[in-house]
Amino acid sequence: MQPVNGRVDHEIVEQLDNFFALRELQMNSQQRHLVALVSVEFAGALQLMSLTQDDHLRRQLVAQTKQVLIGYFQPLFPDNIDCSSK
Repeated sequence: MQPVNGRVDHEIVEQLDNFFALRELQMNSQQRHLVALVSVEFAGALQLMSLTQDDHLRRQLVAQTKQVLIGYFQPLFPDNIDCSSK
């Protein structure tokens, strides 16, 4: 199962990297890839942890994941994130 997850994560990283390339033209390819990798690994780790939690904590983990990622993306994509729609 882990090799399948690794392939899926790799595909998500590549898709996110491509999306970032379209949204933030001045970001170099190494930085884009790193941001995509960190984002996918962070979200994946918290998602795995949330699967063993009760429903209330799981919802809190999802909400916190969104907030952390928005905080991470905001300085990288300052003109592209609208935090008012949280």
